[in-house]
Amino acid sequence: MKKVFILLALMIFTWVLQSQVYPFTSDYLLSIKSLIPAAGSEDNFLSIVVSYDKKWVLPASPNRANIYANLNFRKHGFNLSFMRTEQVIFYSSAVQLGYYYKMMIKNFHVNFGISGLYFQDRLDVNKLDDSYQSDPAFEQLPQVANYPQIGLSSFVFTDKFEFGFSVANILKARGYNYGNLNTVYPLSFNVYGSIFYKHPLNYYLLKAQLYSFYSLDKKLLIEPSAIFVIKNFIKAGGLINYYMQSNTHTVGTGLILGLRLKDRVVVNYVLRYILIGRSTAYTRMDNGLSITFNIYHKSEIVPRYF
Repeated sequence: MKKVFILLALMIFTWVLQSQVYPFTSDYLLSIKSLIPAAGSEDNFLSIVVSYDKKWVLPASPNRANIYANLNFRKHGFNLSFMRTEQVIFYSSAVQLGYYYKMMIKNFHVNFGISGLYFQDRLDVNKLDDSYQSDPAFEQLPQVANYPQIGLSSFVFTDKFEFGFSVANILKARGYNYGNLNTVYPLSFNVYGSIFYKHPLNYYLLKAQLYSFYSLDKKLLIEPSAIFVIKNFIKAGGLINYYMQSNTHTVGTGLILGLRLKDRVVVNYVLRYILIGRSTAYTRMDNGLSITFNIYHKSEIVPRYF
């Protein structure tokens, strides 16, 4: 059975390197700051997010862990994140350091950010059987590939709406490159917007969101979602999404749950399921879990939403 999963992993690995799989889309629901680094707020002094995404069905399905820290001051903000993706023999790690500048334009909070990233892709051929390790295609592949990257972002918000976008992979980067096996990181764009209504006595909050991703290798994701927050304590919601890659189209749905513990700790969970089409040959379902730790300014209280 192990050999079957290893063989399947190699097939998936080849497909991943050629076209990049259906993205981990839970980020904007678990922590929008990981996709749009300029999305600092006016109420958090220090925020730490620990998240985990898993695509289900087979052991060969990928998973990713992320640790994100945001330090917020009156006019400036800094963030640092560590990301790691694992898929049997393929490991991808990244470190991102970001800075954003905050300003007020009338009643609008406007942030502008820049971030630098350093990626490392690693291929652990020691996990393969000897017959695969002797394959010339893998013997000539570098076991480690390193490359830098930069991104730009902006975020605008008031007490009624938010809007942000980011541009990633500005530098042309290629990790593995051998024959048909190559990791290409094209220029990509993230766009996020939300509107919300808060009850005057803070009994509940309604929030509608729209997230979209597009990359120059013709991948497109559109995902609207809505959440309902009760007493700034518990939230629930749902989503639908549409994903296109070349001639492949998928439509999916999902569930959003959240809970605030002792004001400073927030737990979020997202579950997705593909209804129509299939993003890859091996998975229809994925989920994500995040835990956020917040330390607020002494003069401030719990944020208006989470």
